[in-house]
Amino acid sequence: MFLMETRLPKDIGKKIWDKCGFEVGWELPREGMSGGLPLAWMDRQKLHILYESKHLVHTDLLDNRGNPLSITFVYGQPEISRREEVWCKLRELKLLAYQRWLCIGDFNQILFVKENFSFGDGPIPSAENFQLLVLDLQLCDLVA
Repeated sequence: MFLMETRLPKDIGKKIWDKCGFEVGWELPREGMSGGLPLAWMDRQKLHILYESKHLVHTDLLDNRGNPLSITFVYGQPEISRREEVWCKLRELKLLAYQRWLCIGDFNQILFVKENFSFGDGPIPSAENFQLLVLDLQLCDLVA
């Protein structure tokens, strides 16, 4: 379980993952009234956190068949001018990741104008850079 931008006070994440039946967890508390990233899992997953920041949590684990898997949980930088910092770190983390790598979360960025829920029809700031990141990292958009 990965929650983003919870705004939860310190140690409340543990109460949540306990209530949801998760055995182990990690929590980056909020700063002021923003942030907060709880991550919880079952002990049998043997998940190891290799990198943590207020925007990325990079983990390695074995899947249910015993195959190595990396998962990077993302809470994208809300400030447009600082998104590139997170994306650069994602590029670095991909180099550390197993071949089977899942990158999941909220990038705080849209890829295409058609995804924009505003009344403006202008260009989307940082969209081209985000498209390049998706190509560089060979990510795909999971659509329902």
